Amino acid sequence: MSMEPVEKQQKSNHGRHMIKPRWKKGESGNPKGRPKLGNSWAEAIRWATSRTPKELAGFLGASFLTTQLNKMPQNVSLKHLIIARWIVAQMNDPSPALAGIIMDREEGKPVQPVDMNVNSPLSVIVEPPEPDEPKPT
Repeated sequence: MSMEPVEKQQKSNHGRHMIKPRWKKGESGNPKGRPKLGNSWAEAIRWATSRTPKELAGFLGASFLTTQLNKMPQNVSLKHLIIARWIVAQMNDPSPALAGIIMDREEGKPVQPVDMNVNSPLSVIVEPPEPDEPKPT
């Protein structure tokens, strides 16, 4: 049972005590909401990798990165250059982890069947802690 004061607890349909949310009914728990397009990491990565090295170099201005980008093929998107680099790395120094990432992106993860036999009884095993282990509080 929770140590929260009784006024902060409410009972669910199953008789368990649950902590009330910190916001009022009708208010959002995430008032700022999802980041605006272009402000999330996913959008920034998507934007940058869809550019060619020349386009990204123009965006960055003069810098060490621009020098490196100018050494790359200029008519290919960075996304395709990164993928090509992964494939070359895999051919030169095989890595099962990298191979798995590439295959998962290409073909999706393999389906893993799960046995959901709902007719068998559920058993829960609770073992007391060892004498030398501290007891949970």
